[in-house]
Amino acid sequence: MVDLWEMPCMVRNLVLWTSFSSKELEQTADRFGYTLDCSCGSRSCRSQDVERMISAFYGTTSDNPVARALQRTLDDRSAAARAWLETVEPEEVERRLQGEQDQLPVPLSALLWAVARSAGAPLARALELVIWRISVEGCRTLAFGKVKFV
Repeated sequence: MVDLWEMPCMVRNLVLWTSFSSKELEQTADRFGYTLDCSCGSRSCRSQDVERMISAFYGTTSDNPVARALQRTLDDRSAAARAWLETVEPEEVERRLQGEQDQLPVPLSALLWAVARSAGAPLARALELVIWRISVEGCRTLAFGKVKFV
């Protein structure tokens, strides 16, 4: 299984943004004495929420207590997705990802984590499709509000 800090940047970023609020990330960091502050350097601060998310992203690039705690939370939240993946063929996962949202028996964020964590070649295409699905749904929601997936 692939650990959070071993995942490609894009995948780790999507996992964090789709699975946690900035408040949850901050509370997890606080438990271990870490701070997700708005240390923008030469950039102007976009918002403290965005800066906390960015800090959390950089804070999960190595094996540390915060990254391990977030990983445990993700594992707990994705238990149903991991169980579902064990009962279906990769082609079925791919088919459902290309269909309507209600064809998925688990939330996309949980499925993203479960597929990314699996590190198996059989689910490589499923990982691409989860990322594609999250991107499409996010873009359509930003542009049109919540709409039915086409």
